[in-house]
Amino acid sequence: MATNEFAEIRAKAGDEERTDRWYQNAIRQMTRGIETPNEVFGTDLGSFETRIEPGNMYLYTYDAKHAETLPYYDRFPLTICIEPLSNIAGFSGINLHYLPPMMRAQVLSALRENVEEYTDDKTKIRSDWEVVKRFSLFPQVQGAVKKYIFSQVTSRLYKINPLNWRPAIFLPVQQFTGASAQTVYRRTLMQEERKKKGSIGMGMI
Repeated sequence: MATNEFAEIRAKAGDEERTDRWYQNAIRQMTRGIETPNEVFGTDLGSFETRIEPGNMYLYTYDAKHAETLPYYDRFPLTICIEPLSNIAGFSGINLHYLPPMMRAQVLSALRENVEEYTDDKTKIRSDWEVVKRFSLFPQVQGAVKKYIFSQVTSRLYKINPLNWRPAIFLPVQQFTGASAQTVYRRTLMQEERKKKGSIGMGMI
């Protein structure tokens, strides 16, 4: 049975418009001890799904196919799906873990401007995946755009309840191998500066 930390956060937030810093502090205070994938999966953050759909946010464990050639990668991605990719039997997405927490909040805030409605089971983004796909081309998020192969996903897909998106981005559950989180953030931001000057591309892991 799932624990109810995130329902408690929503209840505490009430009807007030809370700041990103408020949600970050709420996560620190109310989700102590939730650090591993199994601990996250045991909460009311979301639910398991059998397929991935553009515009939704997911957590899953991942074993990079080309790990030996990568300087680092995230073994527990928090990804907003962009689109399925049949050529690699996978999908592309914005892995928010590659961004510092407050930048994740900025990305989410920009996306929320295109959200028509929040419900318990679905969030509808206008123009569906086209919105997220266009958004993924912005230099601010390009360093966090990744391609994932389904055969390398090592857990069930865990879809984040849209009502929990804001607290979810502050959960410190990124699992980078090969570098510290701070190093990853710094390099992602360096990529952002390069993208502003050069071409745009996506790396497959």
